[in-house]
Amino acid sequence: MAESAVGGASWRFLVTGSLLPFEMDLSRREEFSGTIRSSRLSELSFIEMACQMHAAHRSVVHVSEVERPELVVSFQRSGTLHLEQDGRRTKISPGQFAVYDSSRPVALVGSDDYRSLCIKFPMAHCRDGADSVREITATSFDGGRGLGPAVWGMLENLGAGVRTGPPRNPGRVAHNVIGLVEQMLHEQLDHREAGEASEVLLNKCLRYIDDHLGDPELSPQQVAAANFISTRYLHVLFQRTDTTVASHIREVRLQRVREDLADLRYHTASVDSIARRWGFTNISHFGQTFKKATGETPAGYRRSMLSGGGLG
Repeated sequence: MAESAVGGASWRFLVTGSLLPFEMDLSRREEFSGTIRSSRLSELSFIEMACQMHAAHRSVVHVSEVERPELVVSFQRSGTLHLEQDGRRTKISPGQFAVYDSSRPVALVGSDDYRSLCIKFPMAHCRDGADSVREITATSFDGGRGLGPAVWGMLENLGAGVRTGPPRNPGRVAHNVIGLVEQMLHEQLDHREAGEASEVLLNKCLRYIDDHLGDPELSPQQVAAANFISTRYLHVLFQRTDTTVASHIREVRLQRVREDLADLRYHTASVDSIARRWGFTNISHFGQTFKKATGETPAGYRRSMLSGGGLG
């Protein structure tokens, strides 16, 4: 069923009837127009929405009237949606999706050219329960990852198919669809948690490098072994830093040397001793590397940096 609305009052009525009751804030209320196409498969609802810029929210009053909590999964076709729930905020762009819980306050702001496909089903069908769902509300997920394209495509086709005629066993089909959606969410969470874990491991490796810059033997192999990972995986972690492990070690060492050369406390220390302090053993090669990085010799750099302090 497709229904169109012109003006704020009729749009609120349509959204309440097909999705959930919301308070609406329309910046161009009199000019506003939108279309909703909805269908239902047992306890699984499909809601396709296209409209202009709008804001909507469900307050404590709205959620106090909820008899049966429902989960809404919103897939963004065009435009953007800003979603806030459970203390989190996210922006959903085309190709992404997010979820929200009907039994908790939520705020949404949609842009012009807003088009989305939402599915809605009772929270009781979530095998992990409502508490687990609340950990992922207002979080944007990549609809192009893993099961995302298959599930999204299936929902698009199934929603259209239900409008022409329901399947023979709608309850079983709805149950299987909800199971696939849950599996997609689990997969997205597993990927995100793996990404967060790798970020923690990368930071641990960076700290190890900082703590061992003075070791002339410091190398990618040593860093990997100290953190119980393969050298290959260490290089994979460093791909997100836009540099290599060896380059990072060299650049940080050079930075420490520059800091010491510019420090009045070390003005009597030889350049060679400062270089060795930070792991450079081949002094000739160090001098070439330093000049390539700064355009000056180490001694010249020191003079230019300390001249303002009356030493030079």
